[in-house]
Amino acid sequence: METKAQSQKWHRSSAPIEDWRNLIRESSQEDEVVTLVRDHMARWSPEEIVRLPDECRPGRIRDAEDITRWAFVLASTHCAQCVAAEDEPLLERMLEFVTHAAIRLSELNATRPETAGSAD
Repeated sequence: METKAQSQKWHRSSAPIEDWRNLIRESSQEDEVVTLVRDHMARWSPEEIVRLPDECRPGRIRDAEDITRWAFVLASTHCAQCVAAEDEPLLERMLEFVTHAAIRLSELNATRPETAGSAD
């Protein structure tokens, strides 16, 4: 019998990019966004990943900091225009998704209540 988590993961894995954007936008916690990024990256084939510059290939995604750093690297590489023309759409697709995730993480961080005992 399939669990709810397995069902959601299957649904996510076959979702079009707009659905992924909606899932990110609706996320209310950092760990949700991190999980979505991991799940989305699992959709990429090894053949697609190898076409990206080494520094743009997804490494281990542990937390929001990894996603933010990766978004910066993807954007820097995109702006440098150092990717083969036939591979540029792949870089752009990954950049768009990771940027949406990084923006959502920033929004969540901005609305996080301050911790007790912080200095004024």
